[in-house]
Amino acid sequence: LTRPLKIDRKTDIPGSRHSFIVLPSNEEPGYIIGALASGKREIEGILGYGASGEVKVMQLRDGSLMAIKIEPNSDSFIKATAINNLLYGLNLEPVKLIRSRPAATPWIKHRMIQDKAYGLQKIVTGQSIRSYLDASVSNRNMSEIQKLHIAIAVLKAMRFYLEKRILNNDLSLNNIIIRKTSEFSDTFEAEVVDFGFGEIIPRGQNYVALDSVQGTPGYLSPEIFNKPLDKKFRFSIDTDLYSYSQILRNLGLDSEKNKVLSYLATKDLYADNTAAMHENGLEYIELSIQDYEKQLKAAYQRRFEAFLGRYIEEKQAKIKRLPLGLDSAKQIAYAQRLAKIISIYSTSNSSISDTVTSILEILKANQDRHNKSYTATASTLNFTTLKYLPPELRDECFARLGIQGADRLEISNGTKLSQRKLLARYINNYTPAGAVGAYAADDDEKKTWQQVGVKENPSKDKRY
Repeated sequence: LTRPLKIDRKTDIPGSRHSFIVLPSNEEPGYIIGALASGKREIEGILGYGASGEVKVMQLRDGSLMAIKIEPNSDSFIKATAINNLLYGLNLEPVKLIRSRPAATPWIKHRMIQDKAYGLQKIVTGQSIRSYLDASVSNRNMSEIQKLHIAIAVLKAMRFYLEKRILNNDLSLNNIIIRKTSEFSDTFEAEVVDFGFGEIIPRGQNYVALDSVQGTPGYLSPEIFNKPLDKKFRFSIDTDLYSYSQILRNLGLDSEKNKVLSYLATKDLYADNTAAMHENGLEYIELSIQDYEKQLKAAYQRRFEAFLGRYIEEKQAKIKRLPLGLDSAKQIAYAQRLAKIISIYSTSNSSISDTVTSILEILKANQDRHNKSYTATASTLNFTTLKYLPPELRDECFARLGIQGADRLEISNGTKLSQRKLLARYINNYTPAGAVGAYAADDDEKKTWQQVGVKENPSKDKRY
């Protein structure tokens, strides 16, 4: 196979047809074949529209899906093919699909065409940050934790292509797709799409010099326009980082945006000394990810303590109404202990395993107390604790309790009594693995705190 082929096959549906595209490849058997989806946008044959035409779905023989789009010219097709080969591990040759019949619409952007150049790109599931932000604004549910998760996910997505010395040059809210890592998770993963303006940085250089400016207004680094003597516009890792700073601005993370701009202010895109520009940018991305993860840990701690603070206030009010509120006093003690455990975990190097052991022993003791009660058999404290724990601790708690699949989904989504009772059954069946844990004695007033490093009863801590 020396050139791509497009094969059309009529279907039983009037006016509909299936198309197959065969692309030359350097791998055996020498070609890649894909089925090209047809139809109108309402049946999702068309993903969208690029500068030169439709973007459609193509399914490869192994079942994987790719997006296939028309490239505006030969140079962009060759570049797009090279970038996609690097990004997705493809081995395609940059050659055109020669049309065997006249184009139905022979004019593209006021330019006559006789053939088409098709470029492949991985299909990414999820929604753009722009769509997510619009939905969050309307629902008013965008939290600091969500913002930090998205900021981390975008940096990791940028690191993926920048490590391959690829520039996107059009980073914006519309070109980043995010999705939750699982139906139970608070965390996000992101992928950068549309490398139509992308460039590969040549070895030995730290920038790409172009004759024209490309990108989305508002995300373009102002330094691009300070052209040097060669009258070229330079794009580098720093120009993508500037675009990232504007994404942070749209997320409402202005202080983090300013950190990126402060870093870029120490750089000079057109300076002669640019030997380590790319490596320095990658190092900055790594440090930023670590910093965001620390902030995220602190944000989870604040959220957990806020929940426990509200819970304790409710129980204290109940004690005032009911002088014999011994049961509420015990619940307050458990809540204070949980707060102390999370505080230690968030500010020290306490392991996930030891922390979860301590949490589950408190949940188990609280459930035992409920089992002896005449008025309630399912604990609101236990149920809500799992809801507000940091995700890594929550996942480990669910794993230790053996909660999976439909039951986990049921417990994770709601606050009904039936859901609390379902959790209670799992906690009743849980047996600690012989660790001392958060306490060792049966008497609630004599609980010891060897495992989490607290010598005194945390109820004496004035913060609680």
